[in-house]
Amino acid sequence: TGFVLGNNVLIIAGTLDGFSGFILSILMCRAMNRSITNVLFGAFGSAATAAVGEGQQGVMREVSLDDIAVQLAYANKVIFVPGYGLATAQAQHAVRELASVL
Repeated sequence: TGFVLGNNVLIIAGTLDGFSGFILSILMCRAMNRSITNVLFGAFGSAATAAVGEGQQGVMREVSLDDIAVQLAYANKVIFVPGYGLATAQAQHAVRELASVL
């Protein structure tokens, strides 16, 4: 709109905003170890990828609370690795209580 209105301040502000976005894109590409051309044009001509959850699944085995208690009692060290699912399930308090019991 700076060119339409003939306002130099808007032209300069828009240029700075666009350039800062370009710099952030370059920094993000370096952090991901990808080139800017790969990020911009990488999706063209590629095959569709599988949706999340359609890949190979692991084997799940249900265990009782008694089995878990025995396994934790025999363990020398227990490491809890919190992730997104822990916060989503709001289970951080239960993990803290379990850690205090151990």
